[in-house]
Amino acid sequence: VVNDGRNELLLAAHDGRPAYDVIASQPSHPWRVGAASLFTEEYFTLARERLSAGGRFALWVSGFRLDAESFVAIIASFERIFPGALFFDGSHGRASTADRAPVTACGTSRATGISTSTPASGSLTTPE
Repeated sequence: VVNDGRNELLLAAHDGRPAYDVIASQPSHPWRVGAASLFTEEYFTLARERLSAGGRFALWVSGFRLDAESFVAIIASFERIFPGALFFDGSHGRASTADRAPVTACGTSRATGISTSTPASGSLTTPE
């Protein structure tokens, strides 16, 4: 499906389409006109509601011109809707993947959330 992610999910909910097994969201930069709504708890909730049992939601967030505080706000919102999500930091952006239940990797559940504090280096930390 190629469409604005939020509008597509709203239409799918409205016309009764079946739930999605995978939703991949690679919106433009959060500071660009029209893209901000794709980084909100409302959008993440809508995506979660449209996932099938066992379905996955993947989100890519560009690191271009995105300060650490804004990134932490996006990821904290994501994790409030998808507790136990996995986060990956790459050289050109960050990716997250989530399920309706906490994601497991190598048989271990990721049950703790991210820290909402931002270290001076701008990197993110997870609670011990």
